Amino acid sequence: MVIEKIVVWIQYLLKGRKYRGKLPQISNMKNPKMHYEILSDSVYWEDEGLEELPFELTSAMKYVIHYRTHLITNPDPKDIKGNMKKYKQVYERVKKNCPGWIGFQEKRCSYDSELADRIRRIRKVSEWKIEKAFQEVDEYDERISK
Repeated sequence: MVIEKIVVWIQYLLKGRKYRGKLPQISNMKNPKMHYEILSDSVYWEDEGLEELPFELTSAMKYVIHYRTHLITNPDPKDIKGNMKKYKQVYERVKKNCPGWIGFQEKRCSYDSELADRIRRIRKVSEWKIEKAFQEVDEYDERISK
């Protein structure tokens, strides 16, 4: 896990300048849809250009959206524990290189109790779906092993 973080950090530092200003700064959508990214336990909006991102920046941006989700869901964003410090470092570096990115708009990076509640519900449903999938696999394994 530590090595992965170092690799991601190095990739971003090496490629960050190349992609400076490449993330969208203006949205043409009236109400962009919010998506939940299960692997990073984060949210992003469809107008942020993350789906078109070059592969080498995908991992770094997962750190960014994870930290941003932390900012949205926690009334005290300074309450940082564990790995969140690394996420914050990547977030701040990307923000320095791409300050006009849509994803850095104040309303998308600040605590919002209504949005935080929605994200908590999304997480709960996702956890339930994952647990259900594991149960189905276990049941299937039991059936075929008999």
